[in-house]
Amino acid sequence: MKSLSGMVFYSLADAKKEFSNVINQSKGKDIIITKNGKPVSVIVDYEKYTNMMEFVSKMYDLYLVDLGSKDEFAAINGLSVEDILNSDDENDQEV
Repeated sequence: MKSLSGMVFYSLADAKKEFSNVINQSKGKDIIITKNGKPVSVIVDYEKYTNMMEFVSKMYDLYLVDLGSKDEFAAINGLSVEDILNSDDENDQEV
C-alpha cells in the first residue's frame, strides 16, 4: 500500500486480501487499485460519489441552459436528439 496526497494505492492482490480494510479506508481517502503497476479502478466513499454525480448532473443542466437546447447540444456532439432523450430515460431508470 502506497499513499499520495489523500489517495491510497493497493495492488489488486493486496486489495483482495484486505478488502474490508480497503472499504473502511475509502471513507476518508480515495483508494486506487492497480493491476501490473497501473491504476485500473478507484474506490470512493458512497457519499462522495453521490455528491460528484449530483455536481456532474447540475453542470450538465447548466451547460444545456447556456447552450439553449438539447437540439443544439446534440448537433455539437454529433448525437441525435433521440440519443440524448434515451440517455435521460436510462439515467432515470438507474435509480
